[in-house]
Amino acid sequence: MDCMQQMDGLLLQKSHRIITALFFFILLHCCRGQSQLFGPSQPIVARVGDDITLPCHLKPAMDITAKTLEWTRSDLDPIFVFVWRARQEFEKTKHPSYKERSSLSADELRHGNMSLKLSSVNVSDKGTYKCYIVEMDKEFYINLVVASDIGSSPVLSLAGTDVEKGEVTLKCESAAWYPEPELLWLDGEGNLLYAGPTETLRGPDGLYTVSSRVTVEKRHSNNITCRVQQRNTKQSKEIHIYVPDEFFMFTPSSANPINIGLAVSLAVSIMLIIIGVFFVWRQNKKNVKSAHCDGCKEQETRNHSKRDKTETDQEQEKLMRQNISPMEKKQEAIMNFEESTEELKHQLKKKEAEIIELKKQTENQHAVGEKWKNANEKLKEAHRQLEEKNAEISNMKKEEEKQEADKKLRGDDKQDFQQEKKQADDTKNVDQQQAGKPNKPQTGDITLDEVDRSGDYICLKNASSENKVMTGWELKLQINDNEPLTHKFKENFTMKPGEIVTVRRDGARNPYPTNADLRWIYMKSWKPEDTLKIDLISSTGKKHRLN
Repeated sequence: MDCMQQMDGLLLQKSHRIITALFFFILLHCCRGQSQLFGPSQPIVARVGDDITLPCHLKPAMDITAKTLEWTRSDLDPIFVFVWRARQEFEKTKHPSYKERSSLSADELRHGNMSLKLSSVNVSDKGTYKCYIVEMDKEFYINLVVASDIGSSPVLSLAGTDVEKGEVTLKCESAAWYPEPELLWLDGEGNLLYAGPTETLRGPDGLYTVSSRVTVEKRHSNNITCRVQQRNTKQSKEIHIYVPDEFFMFTPSSANPINIGLAVSLAVSIMLIIIGVFFVWRQNKKNVKSAHCDGCKEQETRNHSKRDKTETDQEQEKLMRQNISPMEKKQEAIMNFEESTEELKHQLKKKEAEIIELKKQTENQHAVGEKWKNANEKLKEAHRQLEEKNAEISNMKKEEEKQEADKKLRGDDKQDFQQEKKQADDTKNVDQQQAGKPNKPQTGDITLDEVDRSGDYICLKNASSENKVMTGWELKLQINDNEPLTHKFKENFTMKPGEIVTVRRDGARNPYPTNADLRWIYMKSWKPEDTLKIDLISSTGKKHRLN
């Protein structure tokens, strides 16, 4: 019984493993058909003149050699940068500016890699590129950023000052660089200055912005240079500044507190001097009164000496010497008081002169601060005007390139028109020579198979069982009441039995790769609400209404 249970458990385990393996292979087979296009998540950054590759490939990989592949830019007309069709490049629809500059690797297409190679990059190449596989309806978008050789001019600003140490801190910043540059500080003799670490930021457009601060002292030359340069090419941009000596002593932000402190100290000193003068004056006044009282006592003593004749002359002389000594002391004290008063007056005048000088220095510092502020504003305004001029020059270059491209495109269209006209004349001559020959195609054999509602193409079908030679035939298209448009079929153009040909306007895409493709240069688009009149005229002049 136990053996049977063990056998049943083993069978259940094997069945579970088999079911899991089958499910895994089925899931793998299903996912194998879900190929997706992949590419870079960040913008591709290139410099003018570089040869680059825009990556785009299928995962899982598969052979796409037989597929219709397109690289386009929606801001172009025509929009095609590169087209691969029927196992080869389709040159006719490519935008003129990309001729002989865009390509794919045919070998890599077998591995699902349709990356676009672009040579000699220029400024007009920047934009969003679409990588598209028509049959699979798979697409991926890649952003290309084209940077100039060097970025914007550096901008200098005053970051701070230290009056006690006699130091000034400067900041330098520059943007729109690629690849990442380096920032250097130089003194007036071209020597490197020690600065803090360079701050580097990379924006969403893939370009770099660098900034740095440096602290300079009075012992350095007052001429300072900020230089931003590429490490490899050594191309650089720099800006110079002269720092006045006044910025190493005072600044408008620090002069006011110092002057206020000095003024308060002077006021306190003057008050102390006045109090001292008052105290000395009061003390001397008391001494004068005391001296006056001593004089009165002396007079009484003399009177008493006169009354008291019994005292000797020696005693009178002794009394006189004792009275004269305090008087001399009082006179000396008065002279000292006058001298101290004069000294205090001199110190007071000196302090007043110092206050006046400090006021002048404060006014000068305010004037220097205003000059620095005005100079900084003028510098910023000059940078702004320079950037505006650069933008205007860039726009003018773009406009000139666009005009050249349009001119070239018009030249190609004119050449195609003359060629078609010549072919039409040749066809007419051939028709005249073959006027007596039988088996002419009838217009009723050619029918209208489809009309695009968006106004991009018309599909014609050979409903007969014979080849139809369309030499000398014309297709007329009239939109509303406008002048009819005429397309002449080229010499020996033949439609096979049951074949459908797509007649499309220039720049439009053939939605049916199996149809024959015919480009009508002067065909105009129409809207769904427009009234269309489509006629087919044979080489003999017979007219047949198709719609």
